Amino acid sequence: MAKDKGTSKTNVAARAEQKALASTCKVCGNKSELVMRVPSVGKRHMARLCCEKAGKA
Repeated sequence: MAKDKGTSKTNVAARAEQKALASTCKVCGNKSELVMRVPSVGKRHMARLCCEKAGKA
């Protein structure tokens, strides 16, 4: 099957939609912002800044 010149092999719209969906937080629905908090004593952990700003964490 020959490929037409000028057409993309990947579906760009579907990739953009998937990327936008992956970058939203599953808890609050905003753009995800993750940070690693390292206290002076104890275990380090990941924190969701997007949820803290939305008041859900």
